[in-house]
Amino acid sequence: MGTSTARSGAGDIALLDALPIAAAVVGMSGKRLALVAANRRFHESLTLSGDPGEARGQLALFKGGPVADLLHAFLADPGKANGELDLKDGDGVSARHFRIKLAPLAKARDGSSRCLLSVVDRTVEVQTERNLRAEMLRDSLTGLPNRLSFAESIEDRLESGAAAASHAVLVVDMLRFSRINESMGSLAGDELLI
Repeated sequence: MGTSTARSGAGDIALLDALPIAAAVVGMSGKRLALVAANRRFHESLTLSGDPGEARGQLALFKGGPVADLLHAFLADPGKANGELDLKDGDGVSARHFRIKLAPLAKARDGSSRCLLSVVDRTVEVQTERNLRAEMLRDSLTGLPNRLSFAESIEDRLESGAAAASHAVLVVDMLRFSRINESMGSLAGDELLI
């Protein structure tokens, strides 16, 4: 994709700017992808990994990789191509998660195919899912793995073919635990559990 953006009508940009997400119109210029128009959010907020010297919003990923492949396939035949792609940018805690969606548009005046590219930042959603899952697998009082986590761990080991003889299960049961809570209070019971 070239760094220059083909100009489209002011009405196209106004319509794109009305969208609440990063969006752009992408077409083909010969065999290369061309950014026809893009809204302000696309230029301001979309900075995926790539050459740090490249201008914001130029989408280095158009130059190759999964998004470029998706765009080429979609512009060649929108009816047969997949119009969505989940993309992870970066690693670890600072990773950002995006969903790329494509929708066909009417052909350009020169007869070339065009599509609407929308980019939804799903980072907060993915982090929330991860946090909820971590909370679901831990006991809120002790912070230790709970029964569900234990069951998943056993299933993972069995699926990986780990030898059953190399593992053991120890069950500790505190008889009459309720008496501690009744006589000394729930705080004492919690301290004993911890």
